Amino acid sequence: MKILNLTFENLNSLKGKWHIDFSAPSFIESGLFAITGPTGAGKTTILDAICLAIYHETPRLGGISTSNNEIMTRGTASCSAEVEFEVKGKAYRAHWSMRRSRSKADGNLQPATVELAEVDSGTIIADKVKTKNEQVNDITGLDFSRFTKSMMLSQGQFAAFLNANANDRAELLEELTGTEIYGLISERVHQHYSDAKIALGQLNARAEGVALLSQEQLKELHEQQQTLTSLSSSQQSKLALYQMQLNWWGQQHTLEHKVTVQQNTLTLVQTEHQALQPDIEKLQRSTPAESLRTSFELWTSTKTESERLESQIVVKQQSIDEQNKAIEPLQDSVHQTLQSFNQAVEQQTQLRELVQQKIVPLDTRIAEQKKSVTQQSAATSESVQTLQDQNKKKLEVSAEIESASKAVTEGKIYLDAHAKDECLQVALPLWLQSYKQYSQAKTNFKLTTESVTSLDGEYNKGKQSLDLTQQKVEELKRVLLEKSKHHSNTQQQLESAVKEGDAATLHEQLQALQSSQPSYIRLENGNAKYAENGNAIHELTQLIDQQTILTAQKQQQVTELRNKQIQREQSVSDISQLLDQESELAKYRAQLDNHSPCPLCGSAEHPVLQTSSNLDVNNLLTRLTETKNQLAHTNTELKQQEAHLNTQLSHLQHAQSRHPALLQEREKIQEGWRTFTASLDLVLELGDSQTVELLLDENKEQQQVINTQLKRLVHLQTSRDEANKAEQECQASVTSMTDNLNTQFNALALINSKLESAQNEAKQWSDAANTVWSELAAQVKESGFNLPLADTEQWFKQKQQDLSCWLKLTSEIQQTEQQLDRLCTQLNAIDESLVSANTRLVQEQARLQEMESALLNNESQRRELFADKSVTRESEKMRVEVEQAEKRYKIAMDNRDACKSKITTLTGELTSMHKQKQLIGDNLKLRTQTWERELQSSPFSTINEFQMALLSKEERDVLTAKIEDSKQRLEYAKATLSSANLALVAHRQEIEDKGWELQPQAALEHEFFLVKQQSDQTLKQQGEITQQIASDEVNRQRLSGLLDEIEKFEQEYNDISHLNSLVGSAKGDKFRKFAQGLTLENLVYLANKHLARFHGRYELQRKLDDGLALQVLDTWQGDAVRDTKTLSGGESFLVSLALALSLSDLVSHKTSIDSLFLDEGFGTLDAETLDMALDALDNLNSSGKMIGVISHVEAMKERIPLQIKVSKRSGLGVSELSREYAV
Repeated sequence: MKILNLTFENLNSLKGKWHIDFSAPSFIESGLFAITGPTGAGKTTILDAICLAIYHETPRLGGISTSNNEIMTRGTASCSAEVEFEVKGKAYRAHWSMRRSRSKADGNLQPATVELAEVDSGTIIADKVKTKNEQVNDITGLDFSRFTKSMMLSQGQFAAFLNANANDRAELLEELTGTEIYGLISERVHQHYSDAKIALGQLNARAEGVALLSQEQLKELHEQQQTLTSLSSSQQSKLALYQMQLNWWGQQHTLEHKVTVQQNTLTLVQTEHQALQPDIEKLQRSTPAESLRTSFELWTSTKTESERLESQIVVKQQSIDEQNKAIEPLQDSVHQTLQSFNQAVEQQTQLRELVQQKIVPLDTRIAEQKKSVTQQSAATSESVQTLQDQNKKKLEVSAEIESASKAVTEGKIYLDAHAKDECLQVALPLWLQSYKQYSQAKTNFKLTTESVTSLDGEYNKGKQSLDLTQQKVEELKRVLLEKSKHHSNTQQQLESAVKEGDAATLHEQLQALQSSQPSYIRLENGNAKYAENGNAIHELTQLIDQQTILTAQKQQQVTELRNKQIQREQSVSDISQLLDQESELAKYRAQLDNHSPCPLCGSAEHPVLQTSSNLDVNNLLTRLTETKNQLAHTNTELKQQEAHLNTQLSHLQHAQSRHPALLQEREKIQEGWRTFTASLDLVLELGDSQTVELLLDENKEQQQVINTQLKRLVHLQTSRDEANKAEQECQASVTSMTDNLNTQFNALALINSKLESAQNEAKQWSDAANTVWSELAAQVKESGFNLPLADTEQWFKQKQQDLSCWLKLTSEIQQTEQQLDRLCTQLNAIDESLVSANTRLVQEQARLQEMESALLNNESQRRELFADKSVTRESEKMRVEVEQAEKRYKIAMDNRDACKSKITTLTGELTSMHKQKQLIGDNLKLRTQTWERELQSSPFSTINEFQMALLSKEERDVLTAKIEDSKQRLEYAKATLSSANLALVAHRQEIEDKGWELQPQAALEHEFFLVKQQSDQTLKQQGEITQQIASDEVNRQRLSGLLDEIEKFEQEYNDISHLNSLVGSAKGDKFRKFAQGLTLENLVYLANKHLARFHGRYELQRKLDDGLALQVLDTWQGDAVRDTKTLSGGESFLVSLALALSLSDLVSHKTSIDSLFLDEGFGTLDAETLDMALDALDNLNSSGKMIGVISHVEAMKERIPLQIKVSKRSGLGVSELSREYAV
């Protein structure tokens, strides 16, 4: 990366715009230039401008923002910085600027404007702060921290790395080169090792915590389980029998209850049916009455209709008489309303003629005259108002003329009295600028005086701190001697313990024991599996014998049931055949007759007719039912026994198939045992668990002894390391305190130099302030004023007010004179307007009087003809009266016509009713005769008897349904009771069929409860034993899995342990120091290349026995090795500069650094050291880099011809560059 040119404006004391072209021929040819100038002139500001343009921050002020901008020159409204730089042959332009609002020096700071662009194409790469920083980092490979450590180097950075102790040097290397990743790797490796160690311990602990049952315990549990299984089977058989008998008792009670319920139901139904006897009789009586219903209803309805029509005829006749009486007054009302209507029409005609011929024309003239009078009156009023306004305006203008004349006179008097204020318009801004310079100089003098006081106090404080530091150094050296003795003692104790056995040997012994422990556990597991296999074979043999016996028993039971099934099937067939024969014989017996011969035997006597059948059919049916039930029960029992037999056979076959597999497994266990014991060089019998337990216990005791020795050895190593660390820390403290002592001494000298500089600067500011004041006072006096020493700012404010007042008054007089001219012209125009308005007013008043006289004559004539009445209102009133009269006439006509129409309608209806009455009378006579004839032929003597017997259709249907439902319920109750009795008899027969010796229900329930308790207890014990056996099997499988997992994990643990021994550490320092050591070696190599170029005498080396410590090889003294602390000032500078340049090369690993700026303060070097430093810079220039050095030392100006000079302006707090850099 190479800086091509720099442009900046208004930064710190460098006010104005400046441009430095580092690609100019003079910079390229020389390659080395100096930035020179007095202290505080602004030399470092040039470097700040470069940082600001690229990274928006400076090393001294940090980030620049709207809330923190101390870099903008005071009294300015904007600042900027722009740099063009080259990376890998491509040029870029970085820009930064910030301004204040309204371009005023006191305006608020606005957000910065930034830009990164390509120089050749002008393409803008970024215009946002964050985006620009990311692009700059990506293009250059340097962030702000790396940039300030690789392109801008200071003396503080030189000495910081050379004089740092090992830990500080490691931190600096890590910060500068980014090697912190190696510390993280070291920590992660150690953490992984610790986690693996804990995990391995946890696995071993889990394996030791698994408890297994012995072979004797397992054998005892299996025997108990077998006994309990037999007992449980017997108990389950008893429970099944008791449950079946209890179920029989429950069904018995249910059937008895059902018979009782059905008997009660039958009784209830019979009672209800008996209660329906009156309804049955009532329904029987209604049957003959139902046949007379139609004739009776026709006679009744015809009689009712005749009576209704008679009453309607009487009502109609009354209505006709009433209408005949009402028609006469309606005829009179029609005649009266017709007369009223004719009179109203005549009056309306007379009114219309008067209005149209006389009133309407007269009203029209009056309206037009009123409108003209109103318009004329308004015109006259307007003329009067105009005349009044003109008079008022004349008065106002006259008053304004008088007021303006008075103001002009008073203003001219003031201007004559303050004539000298006119010169303030030119002189006052110059005086204010001079006074501002005076105030700035006084402020700077005050600040410099305060700095002198502060530096003086700081010098005294630094001297006291220096004395205190010297005391601390002596105390630390004494403590260091004690730490060294303690370290030596702990080292001797550790060596003594190592003679008994070092950590590697003990670890090997422990690993050997740990590796053999799983073998012993495997032997123990083999014994357990062997015993378990033997028990399984024994149990399986017993199970096969038991299943063989049970299978034979089941086969015998199935054979017996099959024989019984055949016998009962034959019995059913025999009985069925007998019943068929009896049925055929019954047909023949039915055909026999005492007087006819038998068709079979031909005998004329038939004794069978006098005696009962030889075979009792009912008995045969009963026997057939019982035999079929027994056959069904036998079939069911046979199916159950066959199913049990199949199950037994399946169990027996399964047990027989398992036996060979167990024998094969036994042989496999024996073969595995022989092979494994041979691999361990052990002679053990399979099943010798006692010897295996002794071997396992002996292994654990040996591991415990070795662990104790390891813990003691680790404790001694920790104590030794802590003592060594304490000694190193104390040594580092001594070194650090010594370095601090030297630093304090140098700092004290620097403070003294700053104090002298500040005192000189205070005197310069005082002289500058006196000079500016004298010149300012003389200028003020020449203008006729006296400049006071006290309240000077108030005096300037007063003069500014006086100037403002003078300028304002001059402008106001000019404006007032112009206004007077306008007012006089306006007054003349008003006088002419007043004369014209008076003439027009007299004419308007005369015309108004003529119009009002004509209007009064017309109004008087109308009052005589029509008074004050309205034509519209009177016409409307007359129209309403005519309409009302016409309406009354029409209503009277309608009422009369309606009455006539109603009389005609009623007469027609009455005639129709008389004809209908005649027809209904004839029909009634016929139906009366029919009804009386049917009643006489019926069983009823009177109409009342008939009506009492007659039922409605709904009532008859209800009674019929009710009686029929009662009959059906009675038949159903009888059938249900018979079925319940048969079921009860069949249920009782079941006891004999099954051959039970039935106990009372209470005794049976008690027996069932006792056996159930015993069965539950047996099942519980079986479950507990099964759980114990299953848990032991799970534990054995889990232990086997744990042993496999431990073996696999130990392989991984050994790899992690080895890696941890190489690079792992709790704080990450082992691998980090190793990586930093490599980085330091690379740094020393680069530094020696620079030292060879600077001065061929010295070489840097690492101390092989002290980590990151450095030493110097002096080739001029026979390659004598020296500590870096023995170097003189000039030698130390050379070595520090070489290290700083090497660090720059390391930091800028992605980008070539072609520009260097050294801001290191050469003023603290003596003459000899300065010569050595300048020689080094000359040699450095030969490397091809462009190097800029900041210094105010005179010797620098002689040795470096190309210079950028920075000088202060006298008394203004502003500096400037040479004129060739001004823009």
